[in-house]
Amino acid sequence: MCIKQFSKKYSIWSFKQYSPTRWVAYIATIIFVLQCFMFFFQPADPRVHDDNIFVNIWIKWFGFFTIQSNLIVGVYVIWYWINPKSKGVNGNFLPYMVSYITITFTLYSALLLPAAIRDGSVDKWGWVGYATNILQHYLVPISAIVFYFVYLGTCKQDFNKPNNDFPKSLLLGMIYPLCYVLYAILLPFMSAHQYSVYGEFTNLDPKCSIGGNPGGPAAWIYIGGAIAGFILVISLYRLGLFSKKHK
Repeated sequence: MCIKQFSKKYSIWSFKQYSPTRWVAYIATIIFVLQCFMFFFQPADPRVHDDNIFVNIWIKWFGFFTIQSNLIVGVYVIWYWINPKSKGVNGNFLPYMVSYITITFTLYSALLLPAAIRDGSVDKWGWVGYATNILQHYLVPISAIVFYFVYLGTCKQDFNKPNNDFPKSLLLGMIYPLCYVLYAILLPFMSAHQYSVYGEFTNLDPKCSIGGNPGGPAAWIYIGGAIAGFILVISLYRLGLFSKKHK
Protein backbone atom coordinates (compact mmCIF):
# COMPACT_ATOMS: atom_id res chain seq x y z
CA MET A 1 0.00 0.00 0.00
CA CYS A 2 1.49 3.33 -1.05
CA ILE A 3 1.60 6.32 1.30
CA LYS A 4 -1.22 8.11 -0.57
CA GLN A 5 -3.55 5.11 -0.37
CA PHE A 6 -2.63 4.52 3.26
CA SER A 7 -3.33 8.14 4.18
CA LYS A 8 -6.66 8.08 2.34
CA LYS A 9 -7.77 4.80 3.94
CA TYR A 10 -7.15 5.95 7.49
CA SER A 11 -7.76 9.69 6.90
CA ILE A 12 -4.74 10.59 9.03
CA TRP A 13 -4.42 14.05 7.46
CA SER A 14 -8.14 14.91 7.59
CA PHE A 15 -7.74 17.09 10.66
CA LYS A 16 -11.28 18.50 10.42
CA GLN A 17 -12.64 15.00 11.02
CA TYR A 18 -10.57 14.38 14.13
CA SER A 19 -12.36 13.51 17.36
CA PRO A 20 -10.99 14.98 20.64
CA THR A 21 -9.24 11.69 21.43
CA ARG A 22 -7.61 11.59 18.02
CA TRP A 23 -6.36 15.15 18.47
CA VAL A 24 -4.79 14.20 21.81
CA ALA A 25 -3.27 11.09 20.22
CA TYR A 26 -1.84 13.25 17.44
CA ILE A 27 -0.27 15.69 19.92
CA ALA A 28 1.02 12.80 22.04
CA THR A 29 2.56 11.30 18.90
CA ILE A 30 4.46 14.54 18.23
CA ILE A 31 5.75 14.58 21.82
CA PHE A 32 6.80 10.94 21.56
CA VAL A 33 8.64 11.56 18.28
CA LEU A 34 10.46 14.50 19.88
CA GLN A 35 11.66 12.34 22.77
CA CYS A 36 12.81 9.68 20.27
CA PHE A 37 14.68 12.39 18.36
CA MET A 38 16.64 13.16 21.54
CA PHE A 39 18.11 9.68 21.31
CA PHE A 40 20.48 10.87 18.57
CA PHE A 41 21.99 13.40 21.00
CA GLN A 42 22.68 10.83 23.72
CA PRO A 43 26.44 10.63 22.97
CA ALA A 44 26.60 14.35 23.86
CA ASP A 45 25.02 13.70 27.25
CA PRO A 46 27.68 14.20 29.98
CA ARG A 47 26.21 11.22 31.84
CA VAL A 48 27.27 8.91 29.00
CA HIS A 49 30.87 8.65 30.10
CA ASP A 50 31.79 5.08 29.13
CA ASP A 51 33.78 4.52 25.95
CA ASN A 52 31.43 1.68 25.11
CA ILE A 53 28.60 3.78 23.66
CA PHE A 54 26.79 0.64 22.56
CA VAL A 55 26.43 -0.55 26.15
CA ASN A 56 25.51 2.87 27.53
CA ILE A 57 22.86 3.67 24.94
CA TRP A 58 21.52 0.45 23.44
CA ILE A 59 21.66 -1.75 26.55
CA LYS A 60 21.49 0.54 29.57
CA TRP A 61 19.25 3.12 27.88
CA PHE A 62 16.64 0.60 26.71
CA GLY A 63 16.95 -1.27 30.00
CA PHE A 64 15.14 1.51 31.86
CA PHE A 65 11.45 1.05 32.58
CA THR A 66 11.10 4.72 31.65
CA ILE A 67 12.20 4.06 28.09
CA GLN A 68 10.10 0.91 27.79
CA SER A 69 6.94 2.58 29.10
CA ASN A 70 7.53 5.55 26.78
CA LEU A 71 7.76 3.15 23.84
CA ILE A 72 4.51 1.47 24.91
CA VAL A 73 2.80 4.88 24.96
CA GLY A 74 4.31 5.74 21.59
CA VAL A 75 3.08 2.55 19.95
CA TYR A 76 -0.41 3.09 21.38
CA VAL A 77 -0.89 6.75 20.46
CA ILE A 78 0.51 6.29 16.95
CA TRP A 79 -1.74 3.28 16.48
CA TYR A 80 -4.77 5.21 17.73
CA TRP A 81 -3.91 8.26 15.64
CA ILE A 82 -3.67 6.16 12.47
CA ASN A 83 -6.69 3.94 13.13
CA PRO A 84 -8.87 5.03 16.09
CA LYS A 85 -11.48 2.40 15.26
CA SER A 86 -9.08 -0.49 15.74
CA LYS A 87 -10.14 -3.02 18.40
CA GLY A 88 -6.55 -3.13 19.59
CA VAL A 89 -6.70 0.45 20.91
CA ASN A 90 -10.24 0.22 22.23
CA GLY A 91 -9.82 -2.53 24.77
CA ASN A 92 -7.70 -3.88 27.60
CA PHE A 93 -4.41 -2.39 26.46
CA LEU A 94 -5.44 1.20 27.26
CA PRO A 95 -5.46 0.96 31.09
CA TYR A 96 -2.22 -1.00 31.03
CA MET A 97 -0.49 1.59 28.86
CA VAL A 98 -1.54 4.55 30.99
CA SER A 99 -0.77 2.64 34.22
CA TYR A 100 2.82 1.89 33.20
CA ILE A 101 3.58 5.47 32.21
CA THR A 102 1.87 6.81 35.36
CA ILE A 103 4.21 4.68 37.47
CA THR A 104 7.15 6.10 35.50
CA PHE A 105 5.94 9.63 36.23
CA THR A 106 5.24 8.91 39.92
CA LEU A 107 8.42 7.05 40.84
CA TYR A 108 10.59 9.53 38.99
CA SER A 109 8.98 12.51 40.72
CA ALA A 110 8.88 10.89 44.17
CA LEU A 111 12.22 9.06 44.25
CA LEU A 112 14.59 9.42 41.32
CA LEU A 113 14.49 13.18 40.77
CA PRO A 114 14.85 14.02 44.50
CA ALA A 115 17.79 11.60 44.69
CA ALA A 116 19.44 13.26 41.68
CA ILE A 117 18.97 16.69 43.25
CA ARG A 118 20.27 15.47 46.58
CA ASP A 119 23.51 13.98 45.23
CA GLY A 120 24.08 16.83 42.78
CA SER A 121 23.99 14.67 39.64
CA VAL A 122 21.22 16.82 38.21
CA ASP A 123 23.78 19.60 37.76
CA LYS A 124 25.70 17.41 35.31
CA TRP A 125 22.83 16.63 32.95
CA GLY A 126 23.44 19.33 30.37
CA TRP A 127 20.79 20.41 27.89
CA VAL A 128 20.36 16.88 26.53
CA GLY A 129 19.66 15.49 29.98
CA TYR A 130 17.18 18.21 30.89
CA ALA A 131 15.28 18.01 27.60
CA THR A 132 15.17 14.20 27.64
CA ASN A 133 14.02 13.99 31.24
CA ILE A 134 11.25 16.55 30.75
CA LEU A 135 9.97 14.75 27.66
CA GLN A 136 10.21 11.20 29.01
CA HIS A 137 9.09 11.75 32.58
CA TYR A 138 6.56 14.54 32.22
CA LEU A 139 5.31 15.43 28.73
CA VAL A 140 4.81 11.86 27.48
CA PRO A 141 3.13 10.70 30.74
CA ILE A 142 0.89 13.78 30.95
CA SER A 143 -0.18 13.39 27.32
CA ALA A 144 -1.04 9.72 27.96
CA ILE A 145 -3.03 10.53 31.10
CA VAL A 146 -4.91 13.34 29.33
CA PHE A 147 -5.67 10.94 26.47
CA TYR A 148 -7.13 8.40 28.91
CA PHE A 149 -9.52 10.87 30.53
CA VAL A 150 -10.53 12.44 27.22
CA TYR A 151 -11.17 8.91 25.96
CA LEU A 152 -13.43 8.19 28.95
CA GLY A 153 -15.38 11.36 28.33
CA THR A 154 -15.89 11.02 24.60
CA CYS A 155 -15.46 7.41 23.51
CA LYS A 156 -18.54 5.62 22.18
CA GLN A 157 -16.91 2.23 21.79
CA ASP A 158 -18.73 -0.62 23.53
CA PHE A 159 -16.65 -2.84 25.82
CA ASN A 160 -17.39 -6.53 26.10
CA LYS A 161 -15.24 -7.32 29.11
CA PRO A 162 -17.45 -7.80 32.20
CA ASN A 163 -16.53 -6.45 35.62
CA ASN A 164 -16.31 -9.94 37.11
CA ASP A 165 -13.27 -10.55 34.89
CA PHE A 166 -11.34 -7.84 36.75
CA PRO A 167 -8.99 -10.10 38.83
CA LYS A 168 -7.91 -11.96 35.70
CA SER A 169 -7.36 -8.78 33.69
CA LEU A 170 -5.45 -7.21 36.59
CA LEU A 171 -3.11 -10.20 36.71
CA LEU A 172 -2.62 -9.95 32.96
CA GLY A 173 -1.63 -6.30 33.27
CA MET A 174 0.88 -7.13 36.01
CA ILE A 175 2.83 -9.70 33.99
CA TYR A 176 5.09 -7.16 32.28
CA PRO A 177 5.92 -4.99 35.34
CA LEU A 178 6.57 -8.09 37.46
CA CYS A 179 8.97 -9.39 34.81
CA TYR A 180 10.72 -6.03 34.83
CA VAL A 181 10.98 -6.00 38.65
CA LEU A 182 12.55 -9.47 38.47
CA TYR A 183 15.01 -8.19 35.86
CA ALA A 184 15.90 -5.17 38.02
CA ILE A 185 16.47 -7.37 41.07
CA LEU A 186 18.72 -9.84 39.26
CA LEU A 187 20.72 -7.34 37.19
CA PRO A 188 23.28 -6.40 39.90
CA PHE A 189 24.10 -10.09 40.36
CA MET A 190 24.24 -10.78 36.60
CA SER A 191 26.48 -7.77 35.90
CA ALA A 192 29.34 -9.05 38.06
CA HIS A 193 28.19 -6.78 40.92
CA GLN A 194 28.79 -3.65 38.84
CA TYR A 195 25.43 -2.21 37.79
CA SER A 196 21.95 -1.60 39.16
CA VAL A 197 19.35 -0.26 36.74
CA TYR A 198 17.97 2.27 39.23
CA GLY A 199 20.91 2.62 41.56
CA GLU A 200 20.25 2.11 45.26
CA PHE A 201 16.52 1.68 44.69
CA THR A 202 16.90 -1.68 42.91
CA ASN A 203 20.18 -2.87 44.40
CA LEU A 204 19.80 -5.97 46.60
CA ASP A 205 23.37 -7.14 45.97
CA PRO A 206 25.65 -6.48 48.99
CA LYS A 207 28.68 -6.81 46.69
CA CYS A 208 27.43 -4.04 44.38
CA SER A 209 28.28 -0.60 45.71
CA ILE A 210 26.23 2.41 44.55
CA GLY A 211 27.63 5.75 45.68
CA GLY A 212 29.73 3.96 48.26
CA ASN A 213 26.71 2.18 49.73
CA PRO A 214 26.38 -1.58 49.28
CA GLY A 215 23.03 -3.05 48.37
CA GLY A 216 20.81 -4.63 50.95
CA PRO A 217 17.30 -5.46 52.13
CA ALA A 218 16.40 -1.77 52.32
CA ALA A 219 15.86 -1.85 48.56
CA TRP A 220 12.92 -4.19 49.15
CA ILE A 221 11.01 -1.20 50.54
CA TYR A 222 11.28 0.59 47.20
CA ILE A 223 10.66 -2.57 45.17
CA GLY A 224 7.64 -3.51 47.29
CA GLY A 225 6.33 0.04 47.00
CA ALA A 226 6.70 -0.07 43.21
CA ILE A 227 4.77 -3.35 42.99
CA ALA A 228 2.03 -2.00 45.26
CA GLY A 229 1.93 1.12 43.11
CA PHE A 230 1.50 -0.93 39.95
CA ILE A 231 -1.40 -2.86 41.44
CA LEU A 232 -3.09 0.29 42.73
CA VAL A 233 -2.69 2.32 39.54
CA ILE A 234 -3.79 -0.47 37.21
CA SER A 235 -6.79 -1.10 39.47
CA LEU A 236 -7.82 2.55 39.44
CA TYR A 237 -7.51 2.91 35.68
CA ARG A 238 -9.37 -0.31 34.96
CA LEU A 239 -12.15 0.54 37.40
CA GLY A 240 -12.42 3.96 35.79
CA LEU A 241 -12.73 2.35 32.38
CA PHE A 242 -15.44 -0.05 33.51
CA SER A 243 -17.37 2.55 35.51
CA LYS A 244 -17.97 4.57 32.36
CA LYS A 245 -21.02 3.42 30.47
CA HIS A 246 -20.22 3.68 26.77
CA LYS A 247 -23.23 3.92 24.54
